[in-house]
Amino acid sequence: MFFNTCSQGQAAVMSLDHEFLLLDRDTPLDFESGLPFIHDPRALHIHDSVIGYMFDTLQFIPTVNPERGDEQHGLLYYGSTVIRGPGAAIAAKVFHAWADLFAAGPPRPRLTGPYLLSHGETDDDDPGEPANDEEYLTAPAEPNTHDLRHDHGGDPIRFEFDRDALVAALRRLADWCALVAADDRHIVLHHGI
Repeated sequence: MFFNTCSQGQAAVMSLDHEFLLLDRDTPLDFESGLPFIHDPRALHIHDSVIGYMFDTLQFIPTVNPERGDEQHGLLYYGSTVIRGPGAAIAAKVFHAWADLFAAGPPRPRLTGPYLLSHGETDDDDPGEPANDEEYLTAPAEPNTHDLRHDHGGDPIRFEFDRDALVAALRRLADWCALVAADDRHIVLHHGI
């Protein structure tokens, strides 16, 4: 279970998970009648905060939008994505690398997520316009910028997780992707939030 903590110390239990499922390549995916295999009991779950933390590196992975058949890179955040073929080999490397990185951390890592602007504060991009309650900022591309809360007036969202559970899930997902890359008889289906 994950806990997001705002700077005021309030914690909220979140239930936003991305689902991953290993399927036979020939499994029909019927999107006209809803999301196929959504909430399947065989699915592997990774919390949205972790996917968001890894999101830039997930763009390395060639994938397919199964609803439109479009080839793309990365996971569709709000939709479904298929990982297959050459993209699966890259996905296996990316997920193994994250598993190894998190395995080196403490049992309950506490990471910084996006920055939330409070109602009425202004965004640096347009100082005259009040920020939306739901607006999130990410780190600017400027080097040596360490205090984003000061720079943007926002509070960071902090999240904690169970290291061993996450590492096990990432390694299992990486193993599924390696299987897909090796045999081309399977796919990994991802459902975003």
